[in-house]
Amino acid sequence: MSSKTLIDVHQYNLKFSFSISEIAKDWSCLEHDNTYLSIDYLTALEQSDIDHLRYVYVVIYRFDRPVGVMYFQSIDISKILQHKGAVQKQIKTLLAKTMAKRFSGQLLLCGNFFATGVNGFVIEDDVPPHVISDITRKLRKELRNVSEPIDSCLTLFKEFWKENKIDLQSVLLHHHNRFEIDVNMILTLSSHWTSFEKYLFGMKTKYRRRAKKTYEETLHVQQKKLNAKEIKSYSKTIHQLYLSVVNSAEFNVVTLSDNSFYLLKQSLGDKFTFTGYFIDHNMVAFSTACKTENYLDANYVGINYDLNQRIPLYQRVLYDYVSLAIHKRVEELRLGRTAELIKSSLGAEPKTMYLYLEHNHRLGQVLLKPLLRIIEPNPIELRNPFKKKL
Repeated sequence: MSSKTLIDVHQYNLKFSFSISEIAKDWSCLEHDNTYLSIDYLTALEQSDIDHLRYVYVVIYRFDRPVGVMYFQSIDISKILQHKGAVQKQIKTLLAKTMAKRFSGQLLLCGNFFATGVNGFVIEDDVPPHVISDITRKLRKELRNVSEPIDSCLTLFKEFWKENKIDLQSVLLHHHNRFEIDVNMILTLSSHWTSFEKYLFGMKTKYRRRAKKTYEETLHVQQKKLNAKEIKSYSKTIHQLYLSVVNSAEFNVVTLSDNSFYLLKQSLGDKFTFTGYFIDHNMVAFSTACKTENYLDANYVGINYDLNQRIPLYQRVLYDYVSLAIHKRVEELRLGRTAELIKSSLGAEPKTMYLYLEHNHRLGQVLLKPLLRIIEPNPIELRNPFKKKL
């Protein structure tokens, strides 16, 4: 589809497209370090042909000069409710009883289903935050009039850090319902950790011994960093391992395709690390990590759960993430949600994240509140593995 120019929002106007290639020249005018908003990353994701997902790319202009970009993903709400999981079952039951007609249509996400954090926009410092909200409203109206309409019933902005609020959050509160999801487990790296051994040295004896025992029990597991060609050659096994984790998750909206990891490695190069774990040349697990800004994002793990019951394979993957983060000299390792207890035993701490959800009708906004009360963070238990606070 071709790109389209929208009307002015005061002195601002914008152009949107359903393909990053059509808007790449102006998109690249914005300077930022967010890998998830880079043309290379977005191209790889778009070429993955992920089921049921559509993309909208927006460039914001002040007069004729690009001053911001926005990235949206869209999915039919009915597709979300088809996924299994305890939370989805509760939501589906509630919708069926009270509000199914009010929640038909598309969910328009400003951000990325496949990456946590504020990955939906970049604007220049002097652009007022309300422009993001105003542009989104104008875009939503225009998307109903394209040849393949996106009729967005819900608009979602994800995910903002509670401890690092930005001005846009105050703007969103005027029209959106704010809610929390499970915490993101973050390991803040010490400047003293110049090697994995020095990281272990800072741990209490109990946790240091546990780490060493993990490596002893997985000594027969070979670790290897894979290039794009190698990822492609193992694509069938990789997808099976990936689905074994996805299908066990309590909540999952969209699933990567079987060529996504290959395309991401091909596009991002050293910014995207794919690590395979092998026993007798058979892949039994993998992990992926993406370097963006000053942190390392632990994206995906695929694992043979039967084997994991016999040896601490997942624990090994987590320790290797720490080693990789130290090697990359980042400030943070973001380990994501789930498995909070085991991640805290590495030194990761929970960080609260906010999402902002808006229904395009006033009654729908009211009905959202009881629905969002179901989606609350799970209780967590934590450990402190270090001798002293970092």
